[in-house]
Amino acid sequence: MMIAFLAECGCFASCYLQTSAKVSKSNQKLYSDLTFVFLGLTLLGADIFKTALLPGLITIGGAFSLLWDLYKR
Repeated sequence: MMIAFLAECGCFASCYLQTSAKVSKSNQKLYSDLTFVFLGLTLLGADIFKTALLPGLITIGGAFSLLWDLYKR
């Protein structure tokens, strides 16, 4: 449950940074991808689903998108 709490704090922080007016458009995309990573970790830590398939796909998809955006920079 502690993992879910920490991941949710990260999710809220990245959502706040994504919607902040002071953040450039390219950084907003990175924060959006980071939000998906934290959201997947939150769902994994909260143990809502019987299997870890959906939260795992959300986490891996967000991480792959984040790495791809960092690679394109």
